[in-house]
Amino acid sequence: MSALSQGRHQVAESTFSFLHMELVQMALGPNSATPTTSQLQLASRKIEAIGFQVGQRLVERYTKDRPRFTDTLEIIKFICKDFWVEVYRKQIDKLQTNNRVCALLRPSSAILGPPLSRRAPLTCCFCCACDGNAQGVYMLQDNSHPTLARCSAPTATSASTAKQMAALHIKFPSGLIRGALSGLGVIASVSATIESELPRCQFTIKITAPSAPPPA
Repeated sequence: MSALSQGRHQVAESTFSFLHMELVQMALGPNSATPTTSQLQLASRKIEAIGFQVGQRLVERYTKDRPRFTDTLEIIKFICKDFWVEVYRKQIDKLQTNNRVCALLRPSSAILGPPLSRRAPLTCCFCCACDGNAQGVYMLQDNSHPTLARCSAPTATSASTAKQMAALHIKFPSGLIRGALSGLGVIASVSATIESELPRCQFTIKITAPSAPPPA
């Protein structure tokens, strides 16, 4: 249990997974077995919008008792570590910004260790990448995303369908990230890329309006 979760009821991972699968089916509608291109596009927008709303509400809940963030990079690191652990029980595996890599060196199994408040600070491969004034594009790599882990692996006959379904499933976490950033005052676009091997994926965040600096 993380420090943010202490004193709150938890939801079983299986329950969250089934809810997510039903969300995708609901967004696709009655013809979910053979959706058209327009149905897929509409479902993508619906799922992302729901993720956005959930992300806004969750980040408000998770940050209400913590000090204000000092810069955009600190917010991004919060999303990669504390926020992702709360939702998916693991951290983002790698953060890349300004053409440099900030690897989250602690393994995902760290969730089984001490509360976040007692763990070592986030460690980066390159200290020069941790410029608090860094803006622009951030790439978040998740090597084993729980949502994609339950998607069927593509085969020679179902590669197209499997890729379409995986793209739909990843829309919800994309919306989560965008909503969480919006709740913290950062306006951004978030896109997701499915890697060649499921369940690996990458989220690309493009900042369009950074958070305002804290008052002096």
